[in-house]
Amino acid sequence: MQKLKSFLDKNRNLVMLSITFLGMMLICLVNGISFSIKGTEIINNFSVYSVIFAGRISVGDYVFEANAGQIVLLISLISMICSFVFIVLSYFIPKMVAHKIIIRTIFTSLICVASLVILLSSRIIQASASIYEVDGLKIKANMNWYFSLFYIAFLVIYLAVCFSELFEIHKYSVREISETAILIALAIVLDQFGAIRFNATGGSINFSAIPLIIIGIRYGFFKGFVASSIIFGVVTCLLDGYGFITYPFDYLIAFAGYGLVSVFYNFALKIGKKTSKSPLFFGILGVILGYIPMTLVRYIGTMCSGYFLYETPFVENFLYQTTYVPLSALASIAGVCVLLPVIMLLEKMYPAYQKNEIKNDEESPKN
Repeated sequence: MQKLKSFLDKNRNLVMLSITFLGMMLICLVNGISFSIKGTEIINNFSVYSVIFAGRISVGDYVFEANAGQIVLLISLISMICSFVFIVLSYFIPKMVAHKIIIRTIFTSLICVASLVILLSSRIIQASASIYEVDGLKIKANMNWYFSLFYIAFLVIYLAVCFSELFEIHKYSVREISETAILIALAIVLDQFGAIRFNATGGSINFSAIPLIIIGIRYGFFKGFVASSIIFGVVTCLLDGYGFITYPFDYLIAFAGYGLVSVFYNFALKIGKKTSKSPLFFGILGVILGYIPMTLVRYIGTMCSGYFLYETPFVENFLYQTTYVPLSALASIAGVCVLLPVIMLLEKMYPAYQKNEIKNDEESPKN
């Protein structure tokens, strides 16, 4: 009994993650997907598992194959299970423990993406099985409110535990909070008032990514992700007024690429130090290379939003996103390259706090 208590005390976060993850898996057994005709008469209900493993959907007198929807949901489910297994292993295997933060961040992100797919499973099924209109009858697939409510509740608790672990390591100093707040405020101003809008549905070229990329360069990917995808993403989602349903794809995923620029920037600087070449040259090179993953992640988020939320065909969706996504990303990358000498000078004069420096600050006597 004492050993069990000791284990639970030592691994309380793992226990909480396990309980909430099990909750997400079990809720998929509930018949959460309903089909209705003309938006009124509910014909049948299905669980996520029944769609995945049965493969056929019976709506009244009609039978549909799940097709691509079944495959997408199956891949999402397998991805969630495999990701959670790797997260659990990161608590016990020494080699994985050394890189636990990276492992948990990556696989938690995969679980989030897979969870979004499951929450949108009704739309995926409807699009892939082509059941919107049959014989003049409009057949609509919906995710029942109780499924979404309980699934999101488990997911929020899961993410809260994960972020509590990350924030224990990636602590913020007062200066970091102040600087991040100023840069996010500047990004919001640039997004709302400095954008060149040429698409009626929201497409624009703007420079709002510049301050967010600077946060990543200064303080690393994790803090860059928190600033861009979570804080900036939530605020701009509310200001844009398209509804919070657009947040997961158009904001959370799409803006996550801004933090990736810092990964390439720091990697290029390390190479520059080893070769004793110009840090500015390698810094600019790293930022330019970061343009590729930044644009790719933005494409993934906006393409998923167009396909699942607005039911736009793939080709039309891609052509629309291409009118502004690469240009907007290019404008931001060009702006960062121009400002990079100032950013590097700022980093030299006021270097970002290291973990041991924060620890020393906390341990210093208080007056």
